[in-house]
Amino acid sequence: MTTLGGVRPRDARLRRLREAMVRAGLDALVATSAANVEYLTGFALRMQSLELFAGGHPLVGILVSTGPPVLVAPITDMVPAVFRGVTAATRSYGRNYVALPEGAQDLGRDERAVIEALKPDTTFPDAVHAATVVLRDARVRRIGVDDGGAASLYCALAESLTDIECVPAGDTWRRVRAVKDSEEIERLRDAAGIIEVAMEEVWRHTRPGATEIELARRASRVITDAGARPTLWYVGAGAASALVDRLPTSRAIARGDLVMVDFGCEYCGYYADLARTAIVGDPGPRVTERYAAVHAAEAAAIARIRPGRAVADMFDHAVRAARSNGIPRFDRRHVGHGIGLEPYDLPILLAASDDSLEAGMVVNVETPYYEVGFGGLQLEDTLVVTEEGVEFLSGAPRTLRLL
Repeated sequence: MTTLGGVRPRDARLRRLREAMVRAGLDALVATSAANVEYLTGFALRMQSLELFAGGHPLVGILVSTGPPVLVAPITDMVPAVFRGVTAATRSYGRNYVALPEGAQDLGRDERAVIEALKPDTTFPDAVHAATVVLRDARVRRIGVDDGGAASLYCALAESLTDIECVPAGDTWRRVRAVKDSEEIERLRDAAGIIEVAMEEVWRHTRPGATEIELARRASRVITDAGARPTLWYVGAGAASALVDRLPTSRAIARGDLVMVDFGCEYCGYYADLARTAIVGDPGPRVTERYAAVHAAEAAAIARIRPGRAVADMFDHAVRAARSNGIPRFDRRHVGHGIGLEPYDLPILLAASDDSLEAGMVVNVETPYYEVGFGGLQLEDTLVVTEEGVEFLSGAPRTLRLL
């Protein structure tokens, strides 16, 4: 049987979750958001819109102090769970609408596995009823429920578990997820590599007359062909490179134009988000000076990466470096963010943050400068916080690209 899907939960991940439970005085953690269910069980549908169909078909993950994680899912989703090699215990709910034969003779291994997965061994009408039984059987008294998923699901669980204290635990999940294990880091490295290949394809075709949308489509094709899902495909040329998060247009590139690209993808559940800037022709002193300031700002933030360092320290050094190297009015809301099962994981690199870095965190450091009428200069990299300092997951040159 072929197994597909995301990273399976390892003992270290479950240990971190259980340690967080102890610190918070919890007997169980319940995941309701797609990212947290996948983090706990290794399973995701990647089609959250299904939750809008027929009253919703949510996935729920449950972890108690002992035993394996439990995946609560519609019975028809037991099939992809089987084929993706999910190792969590399962509780299914709802009706099976797939026709099954009376016997299993003359059927292959995959077909027999589907029949086994779809046996109607439950009468749970929905996810809340199934989760309630799992938690009551575990005799828990105080649980942390992920409030990052659907609010209606959180409320329904709290209403059903009248004899169990339910407290919001979305932040607990995000803080545990902030530190990645080795397999997660490799997935993030793979995702970043896909984006870098897409960027190289774009630079090969960036010339006067090429359009923003043409270049964005080339990037999207590379990402899709690699088995990933495009999530960002921003291409801004000339002064339009300063128009933040503007979708690419039919605007043609001219000699002397800045070209800013910010590409992202999701690969096996894990995200990539990288950005670079090029210029078609001679940059001139103004572009050269300002890009040097952006580069110095990113380098200053990266130089502060060490376990135990305050996130706010990275922000302060980045802003000061940009201002002292040629952009005196440089200002930012943040200079980066964690990345993982969501494009914005913890920590967020803010001036007001109380967070500190830990070994195993994966962060995107970005120090863009946007000036309407001039253009945008963007530089963004993905790095792992190590015991010694930092490791780049993105390897593309960080200098201004001359085309």
